[in-house]
This record gives sequence, structure tokens and C-alpha cells, in this order.
Amino acid sequence: MTLTLSSLARGALAAGLLALSACAAPSTQQTYPELTYGHNGVINLDVARVEFTNAYQPPLRDPNVEHRAPANPSVVMERWVRDRLRASGVTGDARVVLRDAKIVETRLAVQGGLRGAFTTDQGYRYDANIEVEIQLRDAGGVQRAFAKAQASRSRTVAEDATLAQKDKVLFDLVEATMTEINGEFERQIRQYLGRYVR
Repeated sequence: MTLTLSSLARGALAAGLLALSACAAPSTQQTYPELTYGHNGVINLDVARVEFTNAYQPPLRDPNVEHRAPANPSVVMERWVRDRLRASGVTGDARVVLRDAKIVETRLAVQGGLRGAFTTDQGYRYDANIEVEIQLRDAGGVQRAFAKAQASRSRTVAEDATLAQKDKVLFDLVEATMTEINGEFERQIRQYLGRYVR
């Protein structure tokens, strides 16, 4: 049987595509769970509504890296408000204002020369800071109570850390900082907003 040029070309193309698909590496992009806070319980406030305001404007450039984190601090803070605060009154409002939600990357000094060739130093430090306040206002907009929480955490990674390893550090950093914010608000709300909790 004589093969035509077109059938030879089709066969070569099919073989090439098969070889390419066999060499394709599986996706290595890590997925992370959504950080939620409903399991900590709902705090019912004697207000008609709860509002979240993000007053933090991220620079979207180095050294700030919060916009690249698998769990963006601003988004996670808004989720905390949805999960934990409920309006259970008929008048007034609770205004939750996010003042700061940054993560800053700093390049660390590493050893050079022969000694540096045989050691792996910590090459980057990530500093996170989250600052948020809750303002309880009456129907006329007059502030009646106020609570504030702030938390800062830092993590370092090795100089040869991969992008996936850096992402994991950023995720853990946001999770740890938000855990501290959650605990601080538990105390602050009891101390300063207790009369407005139902």
C-alpha cells in the first residue's frame, strides 16, 4: 500500500502531538483553603447594619506583596466581618474600617564567597501588619463605642526558596496574623462594646 504525502504528514503530526502531551508536566500550582471564621461563633451587635470599609490602598508594587499573597489580607478581613459580626438591632450601625493590610518583602543579606557557596541563608523577610477598627454609631451618626485591633507578624524564607515556598509562607503569615486579630477583637469587643452585644 502506498502512503500519500498528506497521510504521512498527518501521521507525523499525530505522533508529534502525542509526544508533546506525554512530556507535559502536571500543574504544580498549589491551591489554598479559604480562610473562614464562622466556626468561632457569631457576635450579635445591637445595630441595624454592619458595614465594611477598606480604607487601605495597596501600592501594588514592590516592596509590598500583599496583592500577590494566596490569601489577600483585605479580602480575608472582609470575610472575618461577614462570618463573625451580625446586625441584631433596629437602629444604628457598626462600621468596620480596615486601616492597614500590608505585607512588605525585604531582601536579606546573605553570605558570599566560598562559605556562602556551601550554606543556605534566609534570603527574604515578610512583614505583615493588619489594623482594623469597629465604630458603633447611633441613628444620627454619632459614635457611641469604639474597638480597635492590630497585629504584626514576620516570617523569613531561604534565599533559594521557590515561588511555591514563598506563597506558602505568605499564606501562613496572613493566617497567623488574622488569628491574632480574631483573638484581639474577642477581648476588645468584650471590653469596649460589651453593652452592645446581644
